[in-house]
Amino acid sequence: MLANSIKTRTTSIPRMLGVFRYVGAISGGRAFTSVATRFPHLPAVAMGDASQAKVNQMKFATGFGGVTGAIKPSPAVQLNATAAASEGASKKKTTKPKKSEKVKLREKLNREKKKLKKIEAALKERQKLLASRSKDRQKNQEKEKKEKEKKEAEKQKRLINKALQPVRGLSSWSLYIKKKTTADKDMKQLSEDFRNLSESERREYERLAEEYNAKLKERYPARPKIPPSGYALYVQQNFPAGVTAAEAMTSMANDWRQLSPEEKEKYNVVTEEIRDKFNEELKKWKDQRVANYLEDKKKPKVDI
Repeated sequence: MLANSIKTRTTSIPRMLGVFRYVGAISGGRAFTSVATRFPHLPAVAMGDASQAKVNQMKFATGFGGVTGAIKPSPAVQLNATAAASEGASKKKTTKPKKSEKVKLREKLNREKKKLKKIEAALKERQKLLASRSKDRQKNQEKEKKEKEKKEAEKQKRLINKALQPVRGLSSWSLYIKKKTTADKDMKQLSEDFRNLSESERREYERLAEEYNAKLKERYPARPKIPPSGYALYVQQNFPAGVTAAEAMTSMANDWRQLSPEEKEKYNVVTEEIRDKFNEELKKWKDQRVANYLEDKKKPKVDI
């Protein structure tokens, strides 16, 4: 009986020792003070030794270092230990040295420089585009200006040509048509009425037509005559009689070619002064004709 009791206590000691070590591993060694006091016959364990506590924790995690009959920890305790170990490992891996303020400022400055370069490049492209558009706009304006000037010159040329045309007078018949034309009378009826006019009535229309033509001629005088050339004077002075105009011109042309330079010089009486005077008169006549033409387009000065 005594032998069985001793045997039981002897086999229980390692189990108790494992429990105490487990408790000490968890509490960091603080629980061993009371255990050593109450159970002085157990092996001594250092109290409060942090390194020993860590060793105990590791042994606990691996099955108490192979102690026979050690009690295994609960799943919750194992999970907490594993989480703590992984958290410590992750902190070691992710922890990076902090950058100095100088390095941060330099990096920020480099980023701002890159942004500035992009802005400058975009601005340069924009300026190029604006310059190109301005150049195209200027070309279009110059082209439009030239086209407008060309059209204006053509219009002025047509107006001058029309103003310088010889003025045609009116006959008694034309004057009668202009005076008597109405919406209810056609040309056939007007012609019949004109034929039925009395002699005195016709003479009156002839007088009115002559009066109108005289006023028109006064307002639009004929073109100044060009000073005659030497050949024209020769023709005037030597025109043969009793022949046709064609025969006369052929004969005088042959005679003119046979004259010597000295003989031709006698007919070249037009001087430089005469030419200048003619050019001045011609310019004055053109200006006056155009002015009168434009004025009469608005309101005729010579009425029928």
